[in-house]
This record gives sequence, structure tokens and C-alpha cells, in this order.
Amino acid sequence: QNVGVIRSYAQLLLDIYHDEDTAEMLLIRADNIEEDSTQSSSASSTIEGQENTIVENNMNVNDNRKTSNVQKKKRKKKKQQDDVITEITTGSSSNSSLGLIIGGLLFAAHILAIIIYIISMVVYITQAKHFAQQVNNLKSVCDLATYCCQMSPLGLMLLVHDYEFNFQYPGSADGKAATIRRLSGVRSKLKETSADIIKVISQLYDMTSLTGPWEENSMEAYIFETGDGICTRIDGVEGQCEGFITRHQEATNNLISGFIEMAQKAHYMGNAEGDLHQFSTFHSDLAYIIFNPISPILESCKRAMVKYWEV
Repeated sequence: QNVGVIRSYAQLLLDIYHDEDTAEMLLIRADNIEEDSTQSSSASSTIEGQENTIVENNMNVNDNRKTSNVQKKKRKKKKQQDDVITEITTGSSSNSSLGLIIGGLLFAAHILAIIIYIISMVVYITQAKHFAQQVNNLKSVCDLATYCCQMSPLGLMLLVHDYEFNFQYPGSADGKAATIRRLSGVRSKLKETSADIIKVISQLYDMTSLTGPWEENSMEAYIFETGDGICTRIDGVEGQCEGFITRHQEATNNLISGFIEMAQKAHYMGNAEGDLHQFSTFHSDLAYIIFNPISPILESCKRAMVKYWEV
């Protein structure tokens, strides 16, 4: 019966584990047992012990082989997992281009960010320059309005010097402050203001392309005719008055022409030498720079300010 068990176990090793060496050894052992079957019972017991030892040894060998196979499978599976992790994190796997794609996308994102930054800076600088030019243009119009407002008071002072003092104002005789500027100061200021107006007007077409408010013929200026006439003097006596306004009329003009004409009249009054009465148009020109700056010219300046601010 023991021989049959050994032979069966040997066949099991051949069929399942393909362990030919161990099976052959068991079969040889089974043959030896059959030859020694006539020996004593003690020998039989010894043989049985040896058989059991052999079976146990074979079982231990098989267990060790199974354990080795399991460990090999675990190492193989771990290596496959490591390869997948390496491929995802570094893209270095030869079987995939995922790393190259991610790197390319990151590079493209950086290039796109740089391009957007450059475009934004260009737009910002362009808009900043445009706004600075807009403010400068508005300031120029405001400066012209300031010069315009200075003309009427200067003209009135010159008129007082003419009518009251015949351009011979002696200054304050009682030690108190003078009520008007000296004639030299008035004429100097007229000359200076007219030069400032011409300077701004000459740069107008270089500063802006918005020339509509300057060239629009919507300003109604007053043109005066003067001559000698009967008037009441300062002392209350009626008599002949030089520079008496005989009539006036409205003339449609544009803002730039109005400024140029006003500046020209103020310039010769401030720059002329000798008696201003030598100029036949002196009183009509003086009336022009007294009346027109405050009303039509300044009103047109206000419209120009609004235009430049809205652009």
C-alpha cells in the first residue's frame, strides 16, 4: 500500500509540477521498497519513516517553489507599476509621448503669456500717450481762454490812458496805490499776451487732428466803426470826442481767425512806438479787443474745451 502511495505521488509530481527528478527518485524508491518487502517489521517501520521524510521534504520543496513564484510575480507587478508612475511624472517612457505633450503645452502657455503681456503693454502705452495728448490739447485751449480773458481788462486800461490822460498818466500823486497800471506795463502785457496766443495757434495743427472747433464758422464777432462825434466829457461838458463808436455790425467768423485777429491788434498796440493815435483804426481795434474776447471768443473756447474732453 505504501508503494502505491509513493507511485501515485510520483505521478502527481510529473503531471502537475513536471518535477521529473523527484518523481524518478520516488519511483526508484518504490522499487526498492518492493524488493525489501520481505524484511522485518522494524525495517518496514524504518522504511515508512524514510518515506514520510521524503514526502515532507518534497512538500517543503514545492512550498519553497510556490513562494518563489509568488515573489517573482510581485516583483514583476511592482516593476510595471513603477514604469507607469515614471511615465506619468517624467514622460520618459519610450512607449508614450505624454511627457512631451505636457512639456509642449507648458511651453506654449508661457509663450502665450509673454505675448499677452507685450500686447497689453503696447496698448497701455498707446492709450497713455493718447490721454496725455488729450490733456495737453485741453490745456492749450484753457491757456487760450486765459489769454482771451486778459485782453478785455488790458483794453479797458489802455482806453482809460487814452481818454483820461491822453497817454500821459503821471502815476499816483498822493502816495496811494495807483488805480491802473502804467502805460508801459499795459502795452508790455498786450505784446506778451498776443505772442502767447500766436505761439499756441501756430502749434495747433501739430498737436491735434481735431480742428473742427477751430475752423467752424459759428462765432459772431463784433466789428466797430469809430470816428469823431459829440459826446459828454468827464467834466460834464459836451464836445467833440475822438474815437466815438459810430456803428457796429456782426461778422461770422471761426475761432482761430478770431484769435489771430485779436492777437494782431494787441501786438501792434503793445509794440508801436509813439502816439497810438497815428493809427487810423486804433479806436476800432481797441473796441474789438474789449468786447469780443469776453463774449463770442470765450464762448467758442468753452465749446472747444468740451470737444477735446469728449474725444
